[in-house]
Amino acid sequence: MRRSLFLALGMAVACNNGSDTSPYADSSLEIPSVTLENGVELAAARQDLGGVITVSGTAPNLTVNINTDNGGTEVTVKAPGLPDLSAIEGIEGMLSLAEDPLTDKLSVMISDAEGPLYLLETVDAGPLTTSAFGPGFAGGGGSLGDVGVGLDTLTLYGIDISTDDGVVELFPGEPQEILVDGVSYRAVVVASFSRFFNAQPTCNFLIEDIRSFELTRVEAGTADLTPLTRPEGARIEGPFCPPAAATG
Repeated sequence: MRRSLFLALGMAVACNNGSDTSPYADSSLEIPSVTLENGVELAAARQDLGGVITVSGTAPNLTVNINTDNGGTEVTVKAPGLPDLSAIEGIEGMLSLAEDPLTDKLSVMISDAEGPLYLLETVDAGPLTTSAFGPGFAGGGGSLGDVGVGLDTLTLYGIDISTDDGVVELFPGEPQEILVDGVSYRAVVVASFSRFFNAQPTCNFLIEDIRSFELTRVEAGTADLTPLTRPEGARIEGPFCPPAAATG
């Protein structure tokens, strides 16, 4: 019985289960991540490190290193929005990390003397966004329809961003160039959905609500606006978690 349940569930995950109503089902990217390497942990809910910053790897898989007076810190970043961080290589700047209080997920911001160069909010707009752009900078956008994932349903959403030209709604996988305080940024919604559980999950790491986005500072008129799609085989909702086995 249990084997049949998991076989059926695997087929539901692998195939479209017919409940997709969102035109953004393919352009909703993977859930991003920011990880402190070598067993290092944040000393507080937010930590700012100043020093020389280097970036290696190819997006979406990037490694950011910062050398400070107290040594080096390495951070790996999974950035499905495919940012170009080549301008950051070797700069003297600030690497800021902040922890989401509900999920313990880390977000990252890289800044120089003129302000943010790169910001990745992995769950929702938090203290990094507020300190850089002020409260209310990013908020909930409109519903973009549903996507069936296994036995669950994801309702996709846009994200509203306050710009010099007013509020602009961003959509999953569709980069836009925006102007904020006279500075141009490539902005993209990475993952933005609310999850409805049609079956009780067996694990506690699933994110029920996510409004993830990234901003990369660019020269005006140069942002790469090529539409993005989720790589084949990548999971829109994050790691697979089977439902609890039926009882009785």
